[in-house]
Amino acid sequence: MLQNDINQIIKASDNQIVCYCANVSKGEILAAIKNGVQTFNELKEVTGVCPDNCDCKNKNPNKRCCSSEIKILIAHNTKDRELFQKIIK
Repeated sequence: MLQNDINQIIKASDNQIVCYCANVSKGEILAAIKNGVQTFNELKEVTGVCPDNCDCKNKNPNKRCCSSEIKILIAHNTKDRELFQKIIK
């Protein structure tokens, strides 16, 4: 993922939809993190992002799965630098 894409995700408004399959916004993801969610799987359970029938590659205007964007938000907001480094490679 390009640094510009990462910056756009981090700087997006809280009402920006991140997961188009589950209609989950950045603000909802950040609220879950603030309430203790630490991992992608925990976030899936709490918010419903990336459902089994995920079709983000078609629904997302960026034409890509939202999982990398979600992981960026988790890494950035939990200060998980190891996860962040894996994503940007």
